[in-house]
Amino acid sequence: MLMKDDNPKCGLFYESRGGSTSGREEVIPLSETKPGDQVRLVRLDGGRLMCARLAHMGLYPGVQVTVVSGGRGAPVIVRKGHSTISIGRGMSRKILVQKLNPS
Repeated sequence: MLMKDDNPKCGLFYESRGGSTSGREEVIPLSETKPGDQVRLVRLDGGRLMCARLAHMGLYPGVQVTVVSGGRGAPVIVRKGHSTISIGRGMSRKILVQKLNPS
């Protein structure tokens, strides 16, 4: 479910309505993920233009993607459905995600 936040920037975050057995899952920047990680976008900490740009690519809070490559200073490449999307390192630091396949 998308909700309005007090963040003066984009103001959208994802709130899960399901019950989790482990409590709150760790939220990390997309830039800290590894290839093969399946993640859910939780929050966008960018401005309205960044949020609009990501939404145009189909990336918004609640969406699940698979990390193909990148991270740790390099652009991050993710797969959503049949699409492959490259996200610059600056933008990937502002996208907070939750791992769906914890290691």
